[in-house]
Amino acid sequence: MLGDLAADPELRGLLEVDLIEGVSHAECLRRRARAHVFVDQLAPTIGGWGQSGIEAMAQGCAVLCDYHRVDSAVYATYPRPPILQVDDGDQLASAIRRLVSDREFLQASRLASVDWSRSNSSRDAVGRYWCRALGL
Repeated sequence: MLGDLAADPELRGLLEVDLIEGVSHAECLRRRARAHVFVDQLAPTIGGWGQSGIEAMAQGCAVLCDYHRVDSAVYATYPRPPILQVDDGDQLASAIRRLVSDREFLQASRLASVDWSRSNSSRDAVGRYWCRALGL
């Protein structure tokens, strides 16, 4: 699927795919620091974003993920992240094409990721969350 995108004449030379599964956390951080776009969970049995996606947002990546199974109660205390919803390979391809061809959209997605991360996953934000959850 991603190989097909890399072979697309419109995208040739603009798209580099780097599979980071199975590498150390330090290596993952190093590789992701070069990325503009990060694809998180796509398995339909998972259907949610994970820590890797949150870390990618903090590193300034636009994040694509299938998060259809995240319980709506999560959003009562944890704001919805600016992750681009993709349910399948066709939506993934479409989202990547848009990000690559529309630089303003890519930049806006990346900035939204960093802003969300600072507001919701920084050390201070997590501390405030736990203080609130514990009634402190």
